[in-house]
Amino acid sequence: MKYASFLYYKSKYHSRQLFPKKMWKLVSLCEISILNKSHTLPLKWEYLWLAGTLSCFVGLTAVRKNRTLLLQVYFVFVNLFSTVPVLFALMLYFSEFWEFCSNSEQENIQIWQGYPLAALWYAFLIIAMQVHIFTLIFAWKLIFAWKGKLALRKVN
Repeated sequence: MKYASFLYYKSKYHSRQLFPKKMWKLVSLCEISILNKSHTLPLKWEYLWLAGTLSCFVGLTAVRKNRTLLLQVYFVFVNLFSTVPVLFALMLYFSEFWEFCSNSEQENIQIWQGYPLAALWYAFLIIAMQVHIFTLIFAWKLIFAWKGKLALRKVN
């Protein structure tokens, strides 16, 4: 496998290489494991969750311009495109995760790198859900703080 020449660096110990020799072992192992496995397409909830990253731009614009309406739009987008897909994924992997936790025989469980895939998904999804819930809490508090500030401005 040939690599582009600009990716290599010259060191005083090795003439031309991309990584030190120890890193080559890791890269080759990852490359072999990736090439040997059949890849599945992302699920629909993953596409929807990925679309939720666009809501970040709405939220950043709302904070930069101090716009309550944009922050409310951000709140709705985070609910629809971030929290709902994560909840759906938690429900999707629940049966396999429950089977892993409750049974000593794990015949129907998908394994990745020696770990049960459902457990890895659950660990990731629980952290993602916490992040999204905190995002919603902070956005909600900011909406009410800005609305109160606007009400004070209108009275004065």
